Amino acid sequence: MYGRKDTERREYHLAAMEELYDLVLDMVQIEYDTETRDRFAEWLQSIRPMAAHLAVKMVEMAVIGTPIDGEQLSLFGFTSEGRPLLK
Repeated sequence: MYGRKDTERREYHLAAMEELYDLVLDMVQIEYDTETRDRFAEWLQSIRPMAAHLAVKMVEMAVIGTPIDGEQLSLFGFTSEGRPLLK
């Protein structure tokens, strides 16, 4: 990335986030169902981009079992609006 213009870095970052969103939405569909996946996707579009990025990363970490400070993050499901229930 060294020497790239700012626009190229942004495009790279956006492509990587888009791939992460697709991956996590697919994970949600496997763990739950298509309706839940669609509700989660709609909810992500309804919130601020930075909050959506954080939510996607946290759901990913909960589904694959990545610990945070030695504690396991758990996904308990989704609200009717599509918001993930994490603990």
